[in-house]
Amino acid sequence: MGESDKKHIPVACTLDAGATAEQLDDWAALQALCARVERTPRGAVLWFEQIAEERLRSVVGREAACCRFLDLDVRRDGELVRLEIASDAPSAEPVIDLLATQASGR
Repeated sequence: MGESDKKHIPVACTLDAGATAEQLDDWAALQALCARVERTPRGAVLWFEQIAEERLRSVVGREAACCRFLDLDVRRDGELVRLEIASDAPSAEPVIDLLATQASGR
């Protein structure tokens, strides 16, 4: 999907209340493995210990499916795993803040 196509995706999650709570719990389970957080103009970047990579990719995969308005990117960065959560939609900022806070505890 091109960037221009993403701009037209509504800022809305497709999960029901129960699945949303479970997804947020899964994000929160990563807190102990989060090494650093940086807020950016488009969102947030979080770095995790490498042991979190498999769990992080699983959570991010589910998030990408339910919140298609987000740009989510997981990659190795030296000794850590880097997650970028971003969006060009200004109305996505509270969602990005929520996910970053859930995953980092900060």
